[in-house]
Amino acid sequence: MIYYYFVIPLLFSCVKSEDTVSVVTPETVSPQTETVRQEETEASGNEPTFDTQSEEEQEYLLLNIPAVCNDNNVRIRDLPSIHEGSIIGMLHKDDMVHLKAETRTTETLDGRTASWYELTFGEITGWVFGAYIDIYNEAESREQYRVIQEKKQEITDLPVKLYPDYENGNGTVIGTIFDENTELVLRKHVQRVQIGNMARDYSLIIYDKPSLKNGNAIGNLKLDDYIDISQIAEVTSGDDYYFWANISTDNKITGWIFCRKYGEQLAEILIPYFDNRWEITGRINTSGKLWTVRKMVFQKNSVWRMLDVRDKPGLDGSKVLFELIPKDTDRLVYGVEILSMTEEEDVIDGQTDHWIQIKDEEGRIGWVFGGYTDVERGGAKYRTPEALVHSVLGWH
Repeated sequence: MIYYYFVIPLLFSCVKSEDTVSVVTPETVSPQTETVRQEETEASGNEPTFDTQSEEEQEYLLLNIPAVCNDNNVRIRDLPSIHEGSIIGMLHKDDMVHLKAETRTTETLDGRTASWYELTFGEITGWVFGAYIDIYNEAESREQYRVIQEKKQEITDLPVKLYPDYENGNGTVIGTIFDENTELVLRKHVQRVQIGNMARDYSLIIYDKPSLKNGNAIGNLKLDDYIDISQIAEVTSGDDYYFWANISTDNKITGWIFCRKYGEQLAEILIPYFDNRWEITGRINTSGKLWTVRKMVFQKNSVWRMLDVRDKPGLDGSKVLFELIPKDTDRLVYGVEILSMTEEEDVIDGQTDHWIQIKDEEGRIGWVFGGYTDVERGGAKYRTPEALVHSVLGWH
């Protein structure tokens, strides 16, 4: 499965309203989109200009034509407005879209005047500011589609998935920006944490934006304080990986805290959503239950007993594929890699745990009940995003 990854320098700023967080790029990034430049203007206090629209003017011209995006980081919204429309997707240069409708009125954003287009892009249907869409006559457009598609096909023959599937829960991508050297993914992440001994001193400083260089300190945390996290920003710059948390405190301070910086080897273990950890990869109906399957990344457990490995989670309706058996009497443990895990738990032999899809040392894959596996390290048994956030901010 292939995913787009998106990039931004660490020195970015975010503007947070009650409902949305707007990602703003620094001037070093190439000219951006409707939202990036527009919301930077809003942050500085200079209001953009809009054409007023009465209720009678809220009419759309129906279209049925192909078109192409002409810039990167172009936001798709559910309504034709940066104030009322929520971000539901993202376009990048040369993405091919199909236009369904156009507003009869125009707005001026980023110094450019255009109408809004309703369009479809893959499974997403929404509105994009028209200055970032190019329309050609049908012949030219079809030819451009063909050239772009062939170019993309040279990169991969696999389908490209725009966003990982978190069903609007924790991990859902709500903002993405990129440039040549750095990438940022802004994700929904709702979690209440009590600050504990795992939090570093730098994580106790609250900033007005997620930048150590450009951010201003607006408050401090102390041990035993409770914070409510609403979003996580994961930033990759070269071989360095960072993540920030957008928080609010019980005394009404809202801002960002710098959680950790890792090299690549530790990042795949400890960054909450590294490689889209905890994404929903499917559902399996067996044993009278519908199991939600979640992706696991860099998770290894130990098996201390002979264990049946099944083709599906659950005891009923599944069959044994093979058995894990220690290779000799001196070796009582068998290491397995966890590929997936059911979100739901099961109770077997008095133990409550998840079913896990494992790959053994011979490359064989199947499902086992997690209660029969263990870990030697400390901390949570499974590296879920919530567990990883707690491991850097909470009590050990």
